[in-house]
Amino acid sequence: MLTIFSRFSLAQRIGSGFLVIIVLLGAITLVGLNALDDTRKALELVVSRDAKNVREAARMVQDLISLQRAEKNLILARTQQEMNDYEKAITEFDASLRLRLHSLSASVDEEGAEILNRFRSFFEHYSKTQKEIVTLTRRNSNTQARKLSQGDGQRLYEELSYLIESLVKESETTAISNAENLADKALLKAGYGNQVLGSLLDTLENKKSILFEDSPTEIPGRVERVEKAHQNIRDNVLLLEGLVHGPEKDRLLRFKKRWLKYVETTEKIIRLAQDGVKDQAQALYRKSGRTQHEIALRALRQFIKQIELELNRTRKLVHSAIEKAQLGNRTIRSLSKIHRAEKDLILTISPAEMQRYSARISLLSGALTNQLDKLELLVTSKEVRPSSRFVH
Repeated sequence: MLTIFSRFSLAQRIGSGFLVIIVLLGAITLVGLNALDDTRKALELVVSRDAKNVREAARMVQDLISLQRAEKNLILARTQQEMNDYEKAITEFDASLRLRLHSLSASVDEEGAEILNRFRSFFEHYSKTQKEIVTLTRRNSNTQARKLSQGDGQRLYEELSYLIESLVKESETTAISNAENLADKALLKAGYGNQVLGSLLDTLENKKSILFEDSPTEIPGRVERVEKAHQNIRDNVLLLEGLVHGPEKDRLLRFKKRWLKYVETTEKIIRLAQDGVKDQAQALYRKSGRTQHEIALRALRQFIKQIELELNRTRKLVHSAIEKAQLGNRTIRSLSKIHRAEKDLILTISPAEMQRYSARISLLSGALTNQLDKLELLVTSKEVRPSSRFVH
């Protein structure tokens, strides 16, 4: 690899090496990190803020890589026009990163804000260092500019990369916590639904006892149990109404509508039984009460089934999205390291260092390939596959 690479001119090295990095970075950002946002759209998840933060952090990585690439190209520039172009690029990417930093500041939590404050401090030093590199290059002091770039410039770049990575990890941790809360919410809905189911079955049991088994003296106790079951259903339906949305809400409203009709008929049946006309109460039960109970019960079971489906779907999609986001983060980390090694390889004049940087690039490329293979298995047919954007 070193022999082939050494045959290229500096311009050829730049064009072949860094074009791959930037194209691939864009692909991974799209595939790995859009996943959380896609999940938000599908489920209206509470992880939306963290998905946006991860996305913005990924774009900050792109800006950082572009800044360092423009800095390196500036040092290697052969004409004043090339210097002007690369200095302009540094100014534009600097401004872009500052805008993203401002955007993130408005949405991160306290821990994220602390990370961003440290990032802002290091970035000011980094920006100042780049301006010194530009000045040295303009004075044709390329040796000093190269030394500053590989010294303080590289150290500050690594600090900034680490802080962005910390921010992404913090957002991932919050997203996982939110996902667990979402699963707990789904379990809570299932619990309320099962309580409604139990109370509905209690209503039927006690009403049948009133109609066909109990003596007149036992009717008041049975009526009290029916009323208690009705109140329990009202309470739990009210709780569910504050939790459900979409298809779940539609099914809950359908159940509520059918149950209220059933309650109305049940109250008529009980009044007839209390008045001592059980034959009329039994006839009304056979005509309407039994059917209405079955309809309400069927609607409730459909609602509970919808909750269970949503719970399973939520778990799968959230965990898949988080796994893709984490893989995207690790891939970005590998891309940053490859970029750094390629920059060092291009700027070094020592054969031994060229050999070392070349070996490092090969090792990092292997790790990157493994990460891409894992992402390939996770993405759906609607998502852009990494291999379809990779330049071989």
